[in-house]
Amino acid sequence: HYPLRRQRQMCIRDSLDRLVDLWPEILPEQLGKVASQIRVRDLLTMSSGHSPEQTEQLLARNHPPAESSVADFLATEPLSRPGTDFAYNNLASWILGRLVTRHTGRTVVDLVDQHVLAPLEITEYSWQRDLDGQVLGYSGLHIDASDLLKAGQLLLDDGIHHGARLLPAEWIDMHRRTQVKTDGNAGPDWALGYGWQVWTSQHGYRLDGAFGQYVLVLPEQDAVIVSTNNCPPAGPGAIQTCLLYTSDAADEEDS
Repeated sequence: HYPLRRQRQMCIRDSLDRLVDLWPEILPEQLGKVASQIRVRDLLTMSSGHSPEQTEQLLARNHPPAESSVADFLATEPLSRPGTDFAYNNLASWILGRLVTRHTGRTVVDLVDQHVLAPLEITEYSWQRDLDGQVLGYSGLHIDASDLLKAGQLLLDDGIHHGARLLPAEWIDMHRRTQVKTDGNAGPDWALGYGWQVWTSQHGYRLDGAFGQYVLVLPEQDAVIVSTNNCPPAGPGAIQTCLLYTSDAADEEDS
């Protein structure tokens, strides 16, 4: 198990590497000083420095994306500060997946299936692809709520399933920390900060998908909540508050 453990440690350390160093042959003819400083960690936290308007324009020009989209991403000189200024960025998540494939020779879905989904007995799912046949990463995952619950439970259990570590402890620790501040333009539940591809919540943190698809991980309550319905305007916090109130009421009845 040493080589796999070593690869996981390198993955954490290499989050500080710059995108231009990891993929030099994809560089655009015009590369700005700010864009050249974007790190893997900035992609993980959606803080590449691109403004909300820039991220929207990038996705509109590259949907679905292809390998050439990386050059377009880097050719767009960020208006803000990489590593500091957050703007939701689907292409950042997609580029992370393509980096994994480039440096391992295996697709994201193959790796995730072998090391995470298969041990959790998650077999029925599908994932939309980009123009090169790679999974989008940022969207298009069709999966049952019961399987989302398994994934949430794995996160709640610090990446350990039936005594076996499926996710690196270092990654678990870093991904759920608040890494950057967020503006909350989408509502108060989106103003609490962002980790590595997850949102900080009023309680714990969450995987946050379109149209009210949430996996709420609540370490203090030792609970996971999965929602696949359209979320009320109040946001995911309303779901948490309602269910936590119900849980507290049930505990009082039992005592």
